[in-house]
Amino acid sequence: MFKKMYPFTNEQIIQMIRKKQADFKQGTKFNAIKKKLQKEEICCKARYLDVVNKRGNSRYYYNSNFVNKVLEEYNKE
Repeated sequence: MFKKMYPFTNEQIIQMIRKKQADFKQGTKFNAIKKKLQKEEICCKARYLDVVNKRGNSRYYYNSNFVNKVLEEYNKE
């Protein structure tokens, strides 16, 4: 269920963004936008190794809405 809702990793998301926008740079501007959007569970969600305690290492997974929202914010500024 989780992988159906959030199928993409960070690396895959960056590749998708670069395909849509050739002049995309993965810098401080992108990192600030990504951090802001990671708070929205509609776009992405953290998956923890220890699901019960939600401590330790986690990894974010994203859906395709994340790409559109990043590009919208990236081109706004």
